[in-house]
Amino acid sequence: MTSKHHSHDEQPEDMHFGCCGGQDDGCCENDHTDDVPYSVRARQLEILERVLNRMVRQGKFADAEEGSRYFESLLAEKGPDGVFSQLELTPEEESLLLVAEVGNAETDEQAESLLRRALEIDPRNLDAQVLLIGAESPQEEVKRLRTIVREAEAYLGDSYFAAKRGQFYTDPETRPYLRARQALMVALGAAKDFDGAVSEAEGLLDLCPLDHLGVRDYLAGYYLAADQTDKALNLMNERYGADDGAVFQYGRMIAYHRLGNEDEALDALDSAFEANPYVIPILLGVLNAEEIAEDMNPGTPGQALYVIGTLYDAMLRNEPAMEWAATQWVERMRAQHQEEETEDDEEQR
Repeated sequence: MTSKHHSHDEQPEDMHFGCCGGQDDGCCENDHTDDVPYSVRARQLEILERVLNRMVRQGKFADAEEGSRYFESLLAEKGPDGVFSQLELTPEEESLLLVAEVGNAETDEQAESLLRRALEIDPRNLDAQVLLIGAESPQEEVKRLRTIVREAEAYLGDSYFAAKRGQFYTDPETRPYLRARQALMVALGAAKDFDGAVSEAEGLLDLCPLDHLGVRDYLAGYYLAADQTDKALNLMNERYGADDGAVFQYGRMIAYHRLGNEDEALDALDSAFEANPYVIPILLGVLNAEEIAEDMNPGTPGQALYVIGTLYDAMLRNEPAMEWAATQWVERMRAQHQEEETEDDEEQR
């Protein structure tokens, strides 16, 4: 199977179920003892949202609000697994549910079996197709993913994209396509085809400008790796100027340093260190983040690994900026250490 691509695979935002999906024991009366991975619960809730939309279209609920209340009560009482046991699912929904169960698989063999069963039920299941690629090289992965995505686009047709304009991601039926195209984008980046990666990323942002999948982080890295500094700054400062996350802060530092704007680079570096202080020490080998990277929350070593992965090629192509940032970090650590020694000496007097 192909490696898992990073995405912001979140709990569906449009269907605010009262139950936590198994993530908080105190949120409802259901005793969540199954320890189901969040990724599994998130996909299950996505499928439930899809089922709700279908049932509303079929007239089984007066509107989405009534359907949401019904599902919320079921979730609070039974949890997602219990709810699915009571529903009549379409073949597409059954196939997606099998893909969701991959997160519970204990071996690659079990995961592959679930994915193949999913494709037997629905041969057009994009999530299953992507996860079963098993490519031997980045170039082969790109070729197979491009085939999957382009065939999906041909099958869906221009009318589908016109009708869903403005609804991508908010409509759960569009998410498998978005995930497949994001996988193609990441594979193109891994193959060093930055122009191709930029094209797919811009296409995704055109469909989903609110960027629920975090495509803009990757796009900033691709622009910087492709020496398109002006476009990178336009993305980070204009199109998504409110984003003060760690990826954009380190990206801004690289861009400004490349343009020779050291004052702006220094301001960006200050913001970058504030957003996540672990990126530079990890790159210098001072910190082994894999030993302590338990989550991806902002400011954690886990997030630092994501920043490095997203901007890795940009960092390689802009080595002077990274050397300058490392020097700044070392000087600050030295100054901090000297300040602490001075304070200790004063306390001992």
